[in-house]
Amino acid sequence: MEQPPDDERHRILPTNDLLFRKLMTSRRHLTIIQGFIWVFFGLNVAVEDIQITNPYLIDLFTQTNLDGQEINHLRQLIPDVVLSVPQADLLIEMQLDMTSDFIRRATAYLAGKYYGGYGRNPQNLHLTDSLKPSWQMSVTKQALFPEDTLCYRFETLLTPCHQEPVPLLRQGFFELSKEPDTPDRQYWQQFLLTGRAPDGAPDYLCDAEAIVDNTNLTSVEREMITLQQKQQDYFNARLADGIALGKREAEIETAKRALDLGMAPAQVAAITGLSLDEVIELKCGISRAH
Repeated sequence: MEQPPDDERHRILPTNDLLFRKLMTSRRHLTIIQGFIWVFFGLNVAVEDIQITNPYLIDLFTQTNLDGQEINHLRQLIPDVVLSVPQADLLIEMQLDMTSDFIRRATAYLAGKYYGGYGRNPQNLHLTDSLKPSWQMSVTKQALFPEDTLCYRFETLLTPCHQEPVPLLRQGFFELSKEPDTPDRQYWQQFLLTGRAPDGAPDYLCDAEAIVDNTNLTSVEREMITLQQKQQDYFNARLADGIALGKREAEIETAKRALDLGMAPAQVAAITGLSLDEVIELKCGISRAH
């Protein structure tokens, strides 16, 4: 297979936490943010109505003196992108790899954003008047749902009533590992995975490609990205070790059950993937135990 050029292999993609935040939390990129809001939240908003409530600050990444554990803890406390539009407050999270608390953390972001406004405006007659609908979209490479064709979900967690025409809480997920269900989401998927705007993509994604290409990262930002990549490589290695260990344990357990049923060692080796010597050793162990 032909290898991509070195500059392509070393491209920093929009799925990188730091670059994604830099792209999606700058007022210079409002048309890109506007496009994301339309495609994933279904809201048609004017750029002048978009407020960025967590503007990009590299200090949020560096205030922990580049200590990996502290950075990871900090990243878990702050959503990647927080926006406010007339209809709702919007949270966007880039979470490529699944962690054990991913869903709970995403839900905590959402609930915290909604409740955070409670009683904040003293001019309101009722404490609840300060509450604003909060919606969230998480982008991930993991397959969260069993349906092969379902790459996008946007669920209403708190159903509106006649007094609340807009759903108060909504939570969504976009799975990059599955085939997109609409052309617009397909364009976004390709851009996020490659940093390139595919043919037919809207102009704002072509602008986003140019921004990614021309973004001049500081030495501190590049150091942060390197550290994040090292953390991700370590996580992936631990995950692969765990999968391999689980597969090995499952093969051994299957072999033991098959031997208990009286199957010949050669047959057990064939169905489990263990070597014949390993199966014979297991059989000897079973015999000694009995």
